[in-house]
Amino acid sequence: MNQLNIETYNQNLFDISESKLHKCGILYIYGKYYIHKNKENYIKLLVENIEKTIKISEKYNSLECIFYIDLNNLKLKDYDISFFKIIIKLVQEQYPSSLGKMIFVNVPIFVKTIYSLLKKMVSEDCRKKIFFEKKNKSKVFYTNTIDDIDK
Repeated sequence: MNQLNIETYNQNLFDISESKLHKCGILYIYGKYYIHKNKENYIKLLVENIEKTIKISEKYNSLECIFYIDLNNLKLKDYDISFFKIIIKLVQEQYPSSLGKMIFVNVPIFVKTIYSLLKKMVSEDCRKKIFFEKKNKSKVFYTNTIDDIDK
């Protein structure tokens, strides 16, 4: 993959911003664009973006970051379990002090089954920091319990 393709690939997969309210960096990860045929490049880009996000948090004397994983338009046929494994394992093992919150948004219903399978590989400490967005007619809220998603 040449440099131009990597830049385009990176722009489709990640965004980074600063939250003055939360005093940390925020890394947005777009699940729909995960290309499972190129895991090595994906992991490299993920690490680079985590490092950039940590640099923002360091301005606030913190290492903690917020990770938003947007699963908008993710279809079961596009799904690859390694997407979730890579993100959770990398953050949990290599950046445990950087996980402030991991928030999954636009969660399709099939993710409920996937998370229950992967839950065993997630430490208790990490599980407490994982949230799932739930929307109803009048409000949006976040839950640690994936079972609440479809209620």
